[in-house]
Amino acid sequence: MDKSSKSRFFWSTISAVVLVSLVGCGGRSLGKVSGVVTYKGKPLEGASVMFIAKDARPAQGTTDASGRYELTTSDLGDGAAAGEHTVIISKTEIVPPHQRSKDAKGRQGEGYEETRETLPAKYTRLMDTPLKATVMPGVVNEFPFELTD
Repeated sequence: MDKSSKSRFFWSTISAVVLVSLVGCGGRSLGKVSGVVTYKGKPLEGASVMFIAKDARPAQGTTDASGRYELTTSDLGDGAAAGEHTVIISKTEIVPPHQRSKDAKGRQGEGYEETRETLPAKYTRLMDTPLKATVMPGVVNEFPFELTD
């Protein structure tokens, strides 16, 4: 898959999640959710963690320097809808101008910003991720994720 296809896929996934979020939480109770994400045994900083359930608004959080995240559905730190979730974790970085794709005129890295995913695709794609979590309502749910290649 070329870079533009990967970018389109990433933004299509994000758009789908946003669309689902507009549907709302469906009246489900929330449970506070937090945890630590590691990649190759080290804390993963700046990663987006998303919990996605059928018929419920997705919850999202970002990992800090220690890999710790806390999920938000509507209000900061309110958690995720109770029930089964598929979990996707993504971390992108900005591609340096000299490594960017060339545009139609053969210019490289001029006038736009390009990003690339730094984690294996199996964690970043809704249909491929092996990561699952069951959120219990009204309690603190702790979900650590240890990512490998």
